[in-house]
Amino acid sequence: GGAKDLIYDAVRRQIAVALIPALDDVVISWGSGCDKGGQQAPFVTPPLVQGKRYLAYFFSSPASSLVTSKSDASLLLFSTSELSVTINAYDIASEQTHEYEVLTEDMIVVTGLY
Repeated sequence: GGAKDLIYDAVRRQIAVALIPALDDVVISWGSGCDKGGQQAPFVTPPLVQGKRYLAYFFSSPASSLVTSKSDASLLLFSTSELSVTINAYDIASEQTHEYEVLTEDMIVVTGLY
């Protein structure tokens, strides 16, 4: 039957995800460039799962050094060279903490949407 096959497939996918090793206790350090405050979203970071997309956002305050002092009408210039983001996560299987530096080319910086 069709319904049984759909349920079986859904359960199989959920079990496959549950068996993938994950890094837990994720802490994102929003370093240089975010030193004047802001807020991370999601506030509580989900675990890192191998092969899955991981999205985190930082909403910087207007005083943040992410935005340079130069502006021309609605154009704001950004410098990501001073931006540093580090992710720390714990692997329960090996009982080790891992640290990852996020590359600035993996980031998208947007302003003026609010």
